[in-house]
Amino acid sequence: PFRLVLADFKALATHLLATSSLSVFERTLLTSPTAALLDVPLDTDGYTSALLHACDNDLDNLVLRLIKLGAAVDVTDNDGATALCLSAATGSLAGVHALLTAGACVNARTLSLATPLYFASEMDWTEVVAHLLAHNATPDAKTTSNSTALCVAAKNGSRSSVHQLIRHRARRPSFATLTKKATMEELMLALCLACERSHLDIVRDLLAIGLNPNLVMDNGVTPLYLACQMGHKDIVQALCMHGANPN
Repeated sequence: PFRLVLADFKALATHLLATSSLSVFERTLLTSPTAALLDVPLDTDGYTSALLHACDNDLDNLVLRLIKLGAAVDVTDNDGATALCLSAATGSLAGVHALLTAGACVNARTLSLATPLYFASEMDWTEVVAHLLAHNATPDAKTTSNSTALCVAAKNGSRSSVHQLIRHRARRPSFATLTKKATMEELMLALCLACERSHLDIVRDLLAIGLNPNLVMDNGVTPLYLACQMGHKDIVQALCMHGANPN
């Protein structure tokens, strides 16, 4: 009887996977039903797998056990976040290491194109940021809102992560000389976000690598404009000391 049920499910899955209307969540369940539903209560739709629940709640011992039991490491939730994304967001270095060792994709993207590195940088989990970078995480991956790990770290005042990301990226000649257009745009966006949120130390750090505070963003604003608009006097002073034109 079990073989008949399994064969019937496989036939149904093959039929449904041929359609283009399935969500990432539905495709995940159809391609790895056993692992995806491992130990999940039937009365909840908050998680698509026990592994996601364990990662999201920082249950390191349970994460390790579920991986050993064969839980699918790249299963996703309704937002397209993998277990690695959730572990990175909670700052669980042990969970992140276990998932990477088990073959989790270090650059997995959510529906908004956020990566595990993005989540770790957002929360300033410096050890996790370093571990992901050591496993070849893409540092300049952009989300649908055009943000990167560096940008969200600058926005949230995650100074240690800003330092790590800059040091990692500074190994590239295009970054160190500030000649690459995409790099310049990313750095300027990070500077603008730090100015807007009044993260003075991060503003000084970004200016110290040679950014021109007078560059105009695509929307027509400058870092000085944002600082003035928000009434951040110390940020205005720092920008002017680095050559920002008040006129």
